[in-house]
Amino acid sequence: MPQFDEYVICAAGAIDSVHGDGSRVSISAGQGAFLPRVMRVRWVWPEATTYFVLCLPAFSPELAGREAEEGAAVAKDGESMQRLERLHHERKAAGVPQE
Repeated sequence: MPQFDEYVICAAGAIDSVHGDGSRVSISAGQGAFLPRVMRVRWVWPEATTYFVLCLPAFSPELAGREAEEGAAVAKDGESMQRLERLHHERKAAGVPQE
């Protein structure tokens, strides 16, 4: 489960978030949602979507708490997550501020 709060803004398309308790919240273009830290959420994009996410504190693989999900989209596969973790470690090594 994530160790940060997330503010999600949908610019185009739609996003469904399925929460750990089974409830579902849907937003579409021009709408937003707040996802508090430690809330288990599975994201579903029913159509092509443009969205923005603000994480507080800033997103990092260590704080994401991602769980393996059978049939997950490519963005959550092992290779993609390893690449994301490498990029974060490279930024830290280069002294790039993380927040």
